[in-house]
Amino acid sequence: NTTMTMLDFTLRYSPGILRGYPTEEEALFVGAWTCAMGSSGCDLAYCAYSFCKLPNNKIGKYDECPGWDPIKGMPIPKAAP
Repeated sequence: NTTMTMLDFTLRYSPGILRGYPTEEEALFVGAWTCAMGSSGCDLAYCAYSFCKLPNNKIGKYDECPGWDPIKGMPIPKAAP
């Protein structure tokens, strides 16, 4: 059972959308919302498909990322030795 409402979600999600990125507090709330609604699996799959860490430590998306494929998404990273 949760006391989170759709209004709570909208009030915390919308500012990040308008800004172009969430604050840490907004991201934590949205993550909690996702778990409270049942599963974060779809969000995790979306992130794994869409985003990468670029060599300059910035976050890239889609074709900004080396090896990204529109069907397969991101390549599987090599394991650290």
